Amino acid sequence: MATAVENVVAQTEQELERSHQAARSYKGPYQKWKEMQGLDTIFGFSVPNIYTAEVRPWAERGGSGVFINLDGSAGFNDSYIY
Repeated sequence: MATAVENVVAQTEQELERSHQAARSYKGPYQKWKEMQGLDTIFGFSVPNIYTAEVRPWAERGGSGVFINLDGSAGFNDSYIY
């Protein structure tokens, strides 16, 4: 039989997990805009070769492109190839 403290701990852990799930699923305006563009995103610490990166049609820009989100930059150095 669980004690009152164990019940509180279990409930707190469940609430924390729900909070983490909500934070992981949050999409800010930038992320929503990126998704609306219909382009792929290259993730990683570097781009092996920007000249051979696969691009997709980008109607808004009238060309083709791909987003680049470098790991470790916390979203501050995102870019794209166009």
